Amino acid sequence: MNRLLRVFSASVLTAVLLLSGCSSAGTGTSTSGSAAASAAAPTADEAVASPINGVLAGYSGEILSVKATDGKTYEFVVPDPSVFTTTDALNIGDDVQVTFTGTVNGTDTTQATVTKVEDKSASSQTVQTIVGTVTDATMNTMTIQATAGLITFDTGSAQIISPNGVLIGDTVYIDYIGTINGTDASKVVVTTVVDNDDNRQPVQTAVPTPTPVVTATPSPEPTLVPQADIPVTVTNEWLYALQDATIYRGNSIKYKKVGTLWKGQGITVIGRTDDGWTKVNQDGVIGFVVSTALTSNPPSTPTPTPTATPTPTPAPTPTATPVVYHNLIINYKDTDGNTMFKSYVANLAEGTAYSVSSPLNMGSTPSQATVAGTMGNQDITVNVIYTPFYYSSGSGNGTGSIGDGASVGIGSGASVGS
Repeated sequence: MNRLLRVFSASVLTAVLLLSGCSSAGTGTSTSGSAAASAAAPTADEAVASPINGVLAGYSGEILSVKATDGKTYEFVVPDPSVFTTTDALNIGDDVQVTFTGTVNGTDTTQATVTKVEDKSASSQTVQTIVGTVTDATMNTMTIQATAGLITFDTGSAQIISPNGVLIGDTVYIDYIGTINGTDASKVVVTTVVDNDDNRQPVQTAVPTPTPVVTATPSPEPTLVPQADIPVTVTNEWLYALQDATIYRGNSIKYKKVGTLWKGQGITVIGRTDDGWTKVNQDGVIGFVVSTALTSNPPSTPTPTPTATPTPTPAPTPTATPVVYHNLIINYKDTDGNTMFKSYVANLAEGTAYSVSSPLNMGSTPSQATVAGTMGNQDITVNVIYTPFYYSSGSGNGTGSIGDGASVGIGSGASVGS
């Protein structure tokens, strides 16, 4: 049973425009918005239409945020949904062209009236994840050391999930929308930053006075098609995850997240939709996963590299010792004994070293982050226990950490501009 302590909710723009923090990415190939920002003011007899091209950064209430190709962020008031032109749902990270009349002074759009918002992105988009070590962090940016090198992300509108605050040297997982070109992440929108490094234990010099818990008013969920009304073709299969994937309540990333499927993890399939989604059952939780993230091929079991037999000199050829295999079984359970993830099973030869990373869960901490050792002369069974943790919101600034021992999240109705 998964425990999710935080859910990132986004505002809803009717059936035409539904936005989520886990939306797909645009390519950011449109022309610079700086020329449009300096367009001449219309005369009294005519209204000159001017465009700004960029990436959709947010939509909350009637405020539309666009990160233009010149690096500036423009916020427009869009009270009329009929100005949107799109072939499918318009998502955060999509390439858009905002046409307006009036004037834009710098990033001041109070004298501009939006006449059209066009979706310039491809309809198929994917949420991706990158992992790295934090080398620098401010209130609005984060730099990590990844495989490709040092990459700086704009995290001003992202949800930050961390038990003790993100610190220099922590390993983080960044969910983003868009395409990273080498180490250039200027064309992506970061939705979530997860820090699972809880090995640092703060030294307590005194028992702090308990702070009263303030119960936040939950944000209203988007008005979407009920799960039971989503048409599916019934099936009964067992598939595996090609990559880490999010399980949603419905067949769209605009639905609430109800679970996570880790790479290589198996799951029961109970149906398929006509629009590329698969209905799954994860330990009694029903949801939908993008079909392209699943495969019928089970993950490969690592095969030990055979040791070359030395060429005998005068001595007779030694008889090869038969290789004996045993099972390595890792169970993932919570503190109540409930199964958190499907058990990891591998058949390994005696003497084979193994190292298996425990699946991540945003609401709890595994008793062993990595199960490692060497296969002996009998089966090995390991139980990894997930203990829930709790944290409260805080604030902080400055290079080196986000928050003062707390996590930072962007809730419904918030937008961030530059």
